[in-house]
Amino acid sequence: MKAYGIGFHQGKYEALVQIRPVKVWRDADKDMEFDETKIDEGLFGINIHKAGADSTYVENWSEGCQVFKTLADFDEFMTIMRKARDAGFTQFTYTLINSKDILTQNS
Repeated sequence: MKAYGIGFHQGKYEALVQIRPVKVWRDADKDMEFDETKIDEGLFGINIHKAGADSTYVENWSEGCQVFKTLADFDEFMTIMRKARDAGFTQFTYTLINSKDILTQNS
């Protein structure tokens, strides 16, 4: 699902912003533990943005969002997104995977 487009995160700077509803799994009892049973779907402002120059702690101020640890990585990501936009792509799908789940040629 193409749920993201280039826009302004909190009106401050370009990032990938949510443009379509997504499903989220809520921490229904707020115990900081994953709850599989509480699922909501909607527009929540769940964006893909930067955390800071070199952030190691996000806490709950970006709940649901995907944040980049380093500004350099975010800038590289946005350069790619802008090139895609300039080539005519305005909506994006985002999939987060664990690098250890990718098979390499030596595996």
